[in-house]
Amino acid sequence: MVRHPLAFGTLLASLGPAVAVASLATWITFAAVALCLAQRCRQDEEGLQDVFGAAYADYAARTRRLVPFVW
Repeated sequence: MVRHPLAFGTLLASLGPAVAVASLATWITFAAVALCLAQRCRQDEEGLQDVFGAAYADYAARTRRLVPFVW
């Protein structure tokens, strides 16, 4: 469903405290985690594209990057 399942799990784990505590600090932390994960996913995909070429491009075209059904 996603190309980066560990990053997706980390995103979900960081969402829990943000929702539970609902403070500005937890939402800022969640946003920082999300931005860092997005950057890391982009870097990983560049490397995978270099190694696997068109096969990875086909896989990426049919699979969401980080959030199922969204992105």
